[in-house]
Amino acid sequence: MGLIIPFDPAGLTPATISAFDELIAGLQTWAGKSVDAAGKWSDVGFSAGNFTSTTGTWVVGQDDIIVYRYAVIGDTLLYNVRVARTTTTGTPNALIIDLPPGYLADVQVGRGDFNIGTVHWLATLNGVGVAYVQYLRDNITRADHQISMYRDIPGTAWPNETNNLIVEFNLVIPIVVPAA
Repeated sequence: MGLIIPFDPAGLTPATISAFDELIAGLQTWAGKSVDAAGKWSDVGFSAGNFTSTTGTWVVGQDDIIVYRYAVIGDTLLYNVRVARTTTTGTPNALIIDLPPGYLADVQVGRGDFNIGTVHWLATLNGVGVAYVQYLRDNITRADHQISMYRDIPGTAWPNETNNLIVEFNLVIPIVVPAA
C-alpha cells in the first residue's frame, strides 16, 4: 500500500509538503543514506504525452502542474504529483501517468496489477481512487513505466470535465535498479 498524506481540498498546504519532506528525511536515515547521497527532490520535465487515458483523453497542460517531482532512495521512488484544471473526455476508466524517465516500477510477473496507493481527486464529484502499476503485457520484464489511476475499485469511468479535474498523489514505488 502506498503512502497516504493528509489531503486538503483547498489545495496543497505547507503541512502536506512538510509531511512528505519529513518522510524523505526519515527514509534517508532508515536507509543509512546521507541527505546529499539520496532522496533529493527532482522535478519531472513536462511532456503532455506523460498524461494519457484508457479511452478518450486526459489533457494536462504545463500551466496545470502544481507539483510534479520525485526522489529516489535506494530501490524506492517517491512520486509526488498534483495537477489542477485538467480536462477529460470520453469517460476513461483509467487515467495514466508515466513514471519519471529512466525508472521502471518493480512488479512481479504473474501477480497482475500491483496496488501502490491512493489517488485523491476533485471534480464535479469528489473522491478517493486507487493507483496501480500494471506489468508490461509481454510478461518478459517484471516492470512497467506507467501508473494507472482509477476512480474506485470497480473502475467507474472518470467524469467528463473541462478544466475542472484535480488529481493528487504521493506514492512510494519499488523500482528496478538500475532502470533498464
